[in-house]
Formats: sequence, C-alpha cells, structure tokens
Amino acid sequence: MLNVPVLFSHYHDVTPEMLICSGGFALFFISFFLFGPPVKSYIFEHELSHVLFALISGVKVKRMSLKNRQGYVKTEKVNIIIALAPYSFPLYTLCFIGIYKILSMITLSEFLAFPFYFLFGVSLSFHVLATIHYIQIEQPDLKRYGYFSSLIFIFTWSIIVLALIFALMFEKIAVLDFFHLTLAYSGKIYGKLFVFIRSITT
Repeated sequence: MLNVPVLFSHYHDVTPEMLICSGGFALFFISFFLFGPPVKSYIFEHELSHVLFALISGVKVKRMSLKNRQGYVKTEKVNIIIALAPYSFPLYTLCFIGIYKILSMITLSEFLAFPFYFLFGVSLSFHVLATIHYIQIEQPDLKRYGYFSSLIFIFTWSIIVLALIFALMFEKIAVLDFFHLTLAYSGKIYGKLFVFIRSITT
C-alpha cells in the first residue's frame, strides 16, 4: 500500500484530471458519511460481480435475485474468485472507464472528458467505502474461506486492480515500477517472516 505513490512518480504536477477525480472521490466520501451507503446500488454491483466472474470462470449461473435490500446469486459451483470478486473489483468504475474509452475513440473533447473523470472518482469512492462498510458486517462470502485469508486476497487484488485502473485513466502511470517494488518489498517481508518462524520452531 505504501508503494501506491510510485504510480504517480512520473508526474511533477497535479493535472486537472487528477483534481476532478479527487473532487468526485471526496464528494462521495462526504455524502457517504452524511447519508449512509447506497444499499441498492451496492447490492446490484455486488451480485452482478458474482455473475460476471462466474461466467468468466465458465461456471453456470442458476439464479440471481435482487429484492429490496437483499440479493443473492446461485451458481453451479463457487471458487474464491467468484466469491470475493465483488470486494476487489469496482464494477461501476470499470463500466465508466469502458464508456469513456469507447467515446474517446469516436469523438470526445477535453471538456466532455471531465465528467468521466469526476464519475471515475465518485465510483471508486463508492466501491472503496461500501466495501469497507459491508466487510464489517458478517459476510457469507468471507466466512466461506476464512476472514483472514479472504481479507488478504481482497487487499492484494484491490491494490493490483487499483494500479491497473489508474493506468487506464491516466497517462504516464508507473505500473511496472509499482509492481516491481511491490514484489521486491513483499519478498523481503516474507523472507524475514520465514526466518522468524524458522527460528522459533527450531
């Protein structure tokens, strides 16, 4: 997580796009704490993410239900990716990016691009805050694979997805430098952990 600033190491100044994105993120952040989480919107994103990754995994979706403030998806089988994808995959954000990229290939002026950067910030804030909020409530998805293992999976993939999302929306993002340092630091941490465990077991 400490390596995230590395993504923007090629920037010397804050761009207007970054400011607009940050504004969208901050606006939803304030709205979230004033009015609470948008439950129906989150449930729709959550269950749709289950469906999407089930289809990507080649798993048959038997049923999807969205009623009031509850929802569920029943699949032929479940794996850790299907179960935990909604917590680390910001579906709305990716949808906005997809629309933005398609329109930019057709015709999209710099002025018209700004609303998409704003929505990018809002949707990313929505995903992060809603995920943190609902993770604190008992979740069958996390219970299935154990809370500790699930949280490690969610945190790791959230950072990876976040880096790739920034690379899609901003130029000059240092993705390779970020992953290189992350792997290097992770290797050192696991190495020290291995040495420590070995020292107390021998």
